[in-house]
Amino acid sequence: MTPAQAHRASRLVVGGLIACATLLGHAQTQPQGSGETSQKPMASEAGRVRTSSAPPALAAPAPLVNLVGQQARLLGEGRLRFLGLTVYEARLWSDTKSEPGRLFERPLALELTYRTGLQGSTITDSSRDEIQRLGLSMKPGQLESWETQMRSIFPNVVSGDRILGIHLPNRGALFFLNDQPIGQVNDSAFSEAFFNIWIHPETRVASLRKKLLSGLNP
Repeated sequence: MTPAQAHRASRLVVGGLIACATLLGHAQTQPQGSGETSQKPMASEAGRVRTSSAPPALAAPAPLVNLVGQQARLLGEGRLRFLGLTVYEARLWSDTKSEPGRLFERPLALELTYRTGLQGSTITDSSRDEIQRLGLSMKPGQLESWETQMRSIFPNVVSGDRILGIHLPNRGALFFLNDQPIGQVNDSAFSEAFFNIWIHPETRVASLRKKLLSGLNP
């Protein structure tokens, strides 16, 4: 990936997890399973190159299994691609086959496995922009508070890293990097807003949304 392509791809986040308005209109999603060559990790903000320490992926993410038990199941999965390159692979997990309108009544987990390096600041910026675009922050100062908390949580990632976000009804969201805790936001409104970046009917990643929700009851 050239520096120019890496910069443009870094705006396709969200955990990440997400993408900015200009680029997402051209992003394509594909089901997992096709062969992909991992891209070289980008340097961190401190100028060092880090190698992913992600453990092998489990049938379901270990932190989710610890919370809901073995009933955790995969609802759907897909890839976010840009210019022929995979930005991340996404999986959506829950402990039940819910209806689309009742997803947030049960624990929900979004797992993003990155195939390119991204800065934590980019993940936060893109998340904030999408929450704002979707009108999911309603109280004065709420979005600014959420942004501050996200900046303290989201790290720089390299190819192979996995960020897992878990929604807990009426509690908030927990976040993990390669199954290790990196932070939490004790605000259920934030948790729903954050996961709606991918599953809201007006998300910019509509094709990916369709794949992630493919296992739900009609």
